Amino acid sequence: MNATPARTRLWLCALVVGCALLAAFAPPPAVAQSRTVLIYSPLHEITIASLTRVFYTSTGQTVEFVRMPAAEIVARVVAEKARPRADVVLGLSAAMQEELRRSGVLDRYLSPARADVPTQFRDADGYWTGTTVHVQGITVNVDRYRKEFPGVRFPRTYDDLLEPRLRGHIVAPNPTTSGAGFTFTITQITRLGEERAWEYLAAFDKNVRFYTSGSSTPANVVAAGEFPVAISYAHDAEMVLRDGRPIRFLYPPKAGWEMTAVSVVKGAPNSEGAQRFADWLLSHRAQDLMTKISLAYPVRLDVALPKGVTPLKELDLVSYDVKIASIHRARVAREWTRRFGAAAAGK
Repeated sequence: MNATPARTRLWLCALVVGCALLAAFAPPPAVAQSRTVLIYSPLHEITIASLTRVFYTSTGQTVEFVRMPAAEIVARVVAEKARPRADVVLGLSAAMQEELRRSGVLDRYLSPARADVPTQFRDADGYWTGTTVHVQGITVNVDRYRKEFPGVRFPRTYDDLLEPRLRGHIVAPNPTTSGAGFTFTITQITRLGEERAWEYLAAFDKNVRFYTSGSSTPANVVAAGEFPVAISYAHDAEMVLRDGRPIRFLYPPKAGWEMTAVSVVKGAPNSEGAQRFADWLLSHRAQDLMTKISLAYPVRLDVALPKGVTPLKELDLVSYDVKIASIHRARVAREWTRRFGAAAAGK
């Protein structure tokens, strides 16, 4: 999809913010490190680029990143097990990090900075540590929705998404490729039980116009006015909202959520640099920077939320077990493909 003027403004805004943050955070130049740290990540390109730029300015350690969908990262890291290329996996959901752990491709690393991260946001054995919390809900393009459904209230619950009038009007992330898509699917299984969840997802599928491979695309598509309703994370919606788009984000009862995490690849070509990056990423400075750029929830409790963001304690979140979700991820993805994959590919 070609860049729109709004996206250009977003990039320019991010560039200005990035420069300001660099000036605010950067210490005197450090001696450059000879070996580059390679990161695999599904995060927004603006977020990764800003983080790696400030890390380099702060430490002198050069960093490169490869951005790809979450499921592709899992497959690639496992495929490269014998000869790892990446040093760090950043921004993958904790459930997918657990999957990598079970595949034996992550290195155990107990960063000193983990002490400042609550226990519910980190792996007890040290194979991954949470970096941000993502809460999921419903993004509505106000203008497009009112045009399509004059006088009808916005969908506010998961059940509202099954209304027949929404047929062909919803865009959602694909659970076989996207972390956000899996979050939506596992949320339904968690709140309804598996049998009722598949019935719900079958009804939901009838209203979906198409599934996206990435997590942030649905919010962008709806913000552009192409569709009235999307399933997205709150921070992705907030990003486009701050770009002046006529959207509204709604938290449904028992809202789905997940956390992104950072891990060090086992046998990484630059494990020392990878550990240095993990330490820095969990620092107050980096957590504050990440929150300002991505608008996601920080895992550190001493980092302030962006203005206007609803605190986690005020939300009705679904009960979520990362390890259980991880164990069932591959099976759930296969079942989703069996039931909806062929039709989804043709949408």
